[in-house]
Amino acid sequence: ILQVAAGYWQSKVPFFRVNRHITQFGPTQQLSREQDPFLEIRDGAKRDENPYGGVGKDEDSVKLRKLHPWRRGTIASIGGKHFVVVIRPNKQMGINRHDAPLGFINEYDMQNVF
Repeated sequence: ILQVAAGYWQSKVPFFRVNRHITQFGPTQQLSREQDPFLEIRDGAKRDENPYGGVGKDEDSVKLRKLHPWRRGTIASIGGKHFVVVIRPNKQMGINRHDAPLGFINEYDMQNVF
């Protein structure tokens, strides 16, 4: 909601990447190197914890996260500026300490869009 209030969705979102596993969108690298117009809404914000294993670095937390990679249809924010939709699950997405989904797209809608 803070991004909407700060005008994130009113500006152009020029970076768009699609590969076999994800669709990712957000500001370009060039825009990211400039003064960040959204720093104020991210500065001091608490980062989400992975719902499986939290942010722990211990062996059990790491194992638990690796058992729950993001599934097809997962929507997530990454790096505070980009958004990802998982098209095809893989073992790398969703297993890091701060990987937390924003929501999910059901399979019917995934088939219509991706």
